[in-house]
Amino acid sequence: KGVPTIRAGTMIGIDGLFSLIGKLVLGYLSDRTPVRYVVMCTLILAMVSMALLLLTEPAWILWLFAVLWGFTGPGIVGLLPILVGSCFERAVIGRILGIFYLCMSIGFLLGPAVMGYCFDITGSYNQSILVCMVLLIEILPLAFFSQPLKEKAPS
Repeated sequence: KGVPTIRAGTMIGIDGLFSLIGKLVLGYLSDRTPVRYVVMCTLILAMVSMALLLLTEPAWILWLFAVLWGFTGPGIVGLLPILVGSCFERAVIGRILGIFYLCMSIGFLLGPAVMGYCFDITGSYNQSILVCMVLLIEILPLAFFSQPLKEKAPS
């Protein structure tokens, strides 16, 4: 996107700062509201931040991206165990999280190479960003329809 190296490095630092803030705020919110709503809002903010990457002018847009992505990106990973724990029996939580984190790891492994390949072919990251946004959109209904387990009556 033509961002100078020093500015890009500073943006990564801002991203890290807001990652810390996001984890604290999203954890606080998930203790006080249904976690599926926090997950949905986080996904929507992540999509907005990715949409900002499609723009490069004015420069403040990229700063806003760094703040929003920092706030939401790692927050989704932190909210996942809370969401799964609220929806599934204790006996299967480990397996479900294992599958989720395996899929995420594969995405983290292949994502940069695929995005780089797409850039080499098209000269732009925009198509890759749009694919990532579509994937986030596909997750929204899963969060929306997730239902907490009903508590069993004591025997």
